[in-house]
Amino acid sequence: VYVNPEANHPLFVTFSHSPDDALRGCIGSLRAVPMSRAGEYAVMAAVKDQRFSPIRLDELPGLTCSVSILHDYETAPSATDWVIGEHGIIINFRSDRGDRYNATYLPEVALEHEMAT
Repeated sequence: VYVNPEANHPLFVTFSHSPDDALRGCIGSLRAVPMSRAGEYAVMAAVKDQRFSPIRLDELPGLTCSVSILHDYETAPSATDWVIGEHGIIINFRSDRGDRYNATYLPEVALEHEMAT
């Protein structure tokens, strides 16, 4: 898919360990942002993902950085109406206490973690 670098798109920047693709940091926006901000999101993914300690300089040679550009959101009519590896998924839910939560899974996450089996 061609992406116009002048356009705004939702995007996520992900750092993972090579070769096993273990997640090391991921930050992005579900709202459209200028593609010129991808570098800013890379820095945030490296040092601001609260699930991990900041990435150290000596780790960089063993990491892969990828940018996922999201497009064509649609609401699925059912929880099973999506194709693993082709579609991402945003899950919104509430706890028993009424607290709201959400989770975002990029299209490649299900394949990388073998969720299809």
